[in-house]
Amino acid sequence: MNTKGKIVVALAVMMVAAAMVVPAVMGDDVEYSATVLAVQDTVICTNPALNGTFGDVLVGQSRSINPSFALKNTGGWDAIIEAAFNTNGTGAAIDIYGLVGTDATNVIPGTAVALKAVGLIGAKTYLTTDGSDTVIPPNLPDDGVCYNYDAHLDVPGSAVADTYTGNVVLSFSNA
Repeated sequence: MNTKGKIVVALAVMMVAAAMVVPAVMGDDVEYSATVLAVQDTVICTNPALNGTFGDVLVGQSRSINPSFALKNTGGWDAIIEAAFNTNGTGAAIDIYGLVGTDATNVIPGTAVALKAVGLIGAKTYLTTDGSDTVIPPNLPDDGVCYNYDAHLDVPGSAVADTYTGNVVLSFSNA
């Protein structure tokens, strides 16, 4: 009797059975890709000229500047546009950012001033009274086109007759 052959066959059958119970380990490649873009490069266009003068406005009335400024992005990335007043009043108005009167205690708050992108689908967006940035939608595309932005002023009914001025800082970042 050939027991050695039977043992070898039995071992072979057990190995095949064990291999069938354990799943086979298979490999596959994972392909990664990335498109590297340059940063946004946003500047104020010189045409049209900057215009920040609302002119004479009655208490409780509104006035718009169409356009007030224009922006162009020639980078390789859309830009987020943010705006904030960096001028604030004194005395009781020290924490109120916006247009400040010659008597610095008189302030037309930032929430009375709005910016709107023209030629892009975006809404009129009011600024803040605390000096924090407000995003002006939509993002500025990286197409090298000058897009106009309108400015809008709603003079509050409580405003005091005065001459008001203020600075808005525009900030640009990658979208």
